[in-house]
Amino acid sequence: MRRAAKKRPTLGNLWEDVSDVPDESSTKVVHLAVVHPGTFVAWSGLRLMDVKRTPTWVMRDRYSATSQTFVVSDEDDESEEEEEEDLEEKYEDDMLNKIRAQVMAEKKMKRMIGVKVKQEEEEWRLSNYKLTSLTGKGEAELIRLIFVIANQTYIDERITKEEWDERKSNTAYQTLPILSRCKKQWGESGAIVRMLARKFLLMGVNNDEHLTVEATYERLRRLQRQNKRAISWVIYGEKNKEKLEWAQGQLLHVILPPSLKEWDQLIQKTRGPFIAASGITMADIAIVDFLDQCSSHLMIDSLLADFMAISDLIYVVKNCPSVRKYTDERQED
Repeated sequence: MRRAAKKRPTLGNLWEDVSDVPDESSTKVVHLAVVHPGTFVAWSGLRLMDVKRTPTWVMRDRYSATSQTFVVSDEDDESEEEEEEDLEEKYEDDMLNKIRAQVMAEKKMKRMIGVKVKQEEEEWRLSNYKLTSLTGKGEAELIRLIFVIANQTYIDERITKEEWDERKSNTAYQTLPILSRCKKQWGESGAIVRMLARKFLLMGVNNDEHLTVEATYERLRRLQRQNKRAISWVIYGEKNKEKLEWAQGQLLHVILPPSLKEWDQLIQKTRGPFIAASGITMADIAIVDFLDQCSSHLMIDSLLADFMAISDLIYVVKNCPSVRKYTDERQED
């Protein structure tokens, strides 16, 4: 006669006949798992086992004590004695003691993480942004002006091309300028400008102003990309006289007039002196910086005479006390 196969335990069948378990009082056993809030209990499941040899529950650590390094201050000395008392076994049942130890280990880890977070917050609060760029104005000048107008302290680090070649491989984006703080680095000038403008409230006060400021700044960046050669020759002073004259003609008669007209109309809609009615924004600062750098090898005064709103914008921004102080002390290299 064939023996009936043992029925496989399922979630609906917790009870099983256990003939090999030496228990005189009963031939059935139920497998239980003790789950404590906040701990992880890996239960091997509903299967037959020798209850005298194998436990029905397994405790596993969520954290590793050596996974992070924490500096604990003197203020936490008082809690060490409490921790030692908490780790003492206070139950006769080993399982309960292990569960209790796991809970206390998690509490200790959370406390140490809290200390680490406070240390990082304090380090961030006491530090300043550092702007690293090549000598001269370039793309970093707009970032400097944002710091200046927002009256924010920052470290202005200017390096030579030789120094940049040595550092380039160790930077995240391998481009300049670089903004850093507390061992963190960020690249791409456009992203840095937008982040600082949001942080220092230079984006307008509502969605309409925000979109206008973003669009104006983005169109200026597109203008610079599409006419990169002519603009760079004028800003940096191309040594070839014919090339420089061609670039100057392009800016005076082709590139600048449509943009100046667009910006002038935007300012007139708000009745000036800025593109946003609420006050100065990153778009205003970007326009003034762009025209200021172009004027290094270009006479644009006659061109600005037809756009009085732009002329007023330049006058207001350059006569801001913090900007005036910065330009007087600026490194002209």
